[in-house]
Amino acid sequence: MAAAGVFIPALALGGLFTVLLIIIFGRAFCSWICPGRWIFNRGTRANPRFGKYRAWIQRGLIGGVVGAAWLCHTPVFCVICPVGVSCRGAIAAGTGGSLLPTIGWAGVLLGAEWASGLSWCRDLCPLGALFTRLSRLNPFLKVKKNPEICKPCNICERSCSEGLNLSKDVDFSACTKCFECQDACPRGAVEIKLLS
Repeated sequence: MAAAGVFIPALALGGLFTVLLIIIFGRAFCSWICPGRWIFNRGTRANPRFGKYRAWIQRGLIGGVVGAAWLCHTPVFCVICPVGVSCRGAIAAGTGGSLLPTIGWAGVLLGAEWASGLSWCRDLCPLGALFTRLSRLNPFLKVKKNPEICKPCNICERSCSEGLNLSKDVDFSACTKCFECQDACPRGAVEIKLLS
């Protein structure tokens, strides 16, 4: 809608439905549906320099993508989104087109992740940033530690694609509900609460 400069009621209704899904499921889309999670996020190392600025970076990414779409009159995110790039690559492969743009952009993102310690999914994806902001409203399927069993060992943090540590972190809006922490915990101290 920002790219076209026109209010589209059906698209707005779809957006409201998406917000409702995020309130119910949080960022589950990022770990269970989005193929970017399987391609990127090469490690769980989070860059501590950006941690305290993450909320501002996420707001900037969301505003930047919408603003760029409005200025350029094209959905800019679709041009750089790994899912969109992969889909265009699949279409090109099926129609005899060139795969070089797909391979090039994936290489740029993987190289940037490797060099910086940043992650597309955790640090740079505007959709993930928007989902994280909206996930603050999500009361369902919360990951909690059992304080009687938990002995801080950082295994949950190493297994988490978002670098969340159950023994330290308070804000779990970035949790993608992958439940890797529960599988990794050697003491069985990670509990999944249906309602917090």
